[in-house]
Amino acid sequence: MNMIPGTLEGYDCPLCLNRGYISVRKDGHTMSRVCSCMEIRRSIKRAQHSGLGKLLEDCTFESYETPEPWQKKAKEKASAYAENPEGWFVAAGRAGSGKTHLCTAICKVLLAKGRSVRYEMWRQSSQRIRAVAMDAEAKQELMEPLIGADVLYIDDFMKTAGGNSPTKADIELAFDVINARYNARATTILSTEWSIDGLLNLDEAMASRIVEMASKSTLLTFSGEGKNWRLHRFAEGR
Repeated sequence: MNMIPGTLEGYDCPLCLNRGYISVRKDGHTMSRVCSCMEIRRSIKRAQHSGLGKLLEDCTFESYETPEPWQKKAKEKASAYAENPEGWFVAAGRAGSGKTHLCTAICKVLLAKGRSVRYEMWRQSSQRIRAVAMDAEAKQELMEPLIGADVLYIDDFMKTAGGNSPTKADIELAFDVINARYNARATTILSTEWSIDGLLNLDEAMASRIVEMASKSTLLTFSGEGKNWRLHRFAEGR
């Protein structure tokens, strides 16, 4: 029975052969139990529904270009973290430098390892939560997935609509999320266009927690000229 292939798509499971269950014998009876791949499939589905689906296809370690030494170093650090995700992974700095690509590639590896990954685009998530700030129950309901996720990936952390400076409410919300995951030592991945110094100036308590959880080997900073690879590729194609 366990040799019969199933028809589930999205993840190729070597345990149940994509049936979603495994047959076992207990007390002389044949029973079925849910395969561990079902949590992986749910994670992938959540990622797809959150907008990460297409990125998971395109943003892999194999497709990350490394013609420059800084790109090779960034890929090495991200790959090492994906294999052994201790602490947090933070990619900070210039737009177009490949931060989202590397963070998504890490998520793809973790999903394949059976981790449950939650993707959040900071601007949209923060707007939803702040919109119900006066309703404690509704706010807690929206906060819980961020605080309790096995792996949380926040893209464009602290980015606001229209490029405005974060408000006091933005900063307080960010601290609440960061502090909760810091206390739980929960696996967290952040990409942000803010520099570490910029985050420290926004709120030292919040940013210092990020710095502590992301060691030198898992904190990437993209600064200086030539780091916007999107513009570089555009210029080459003109």
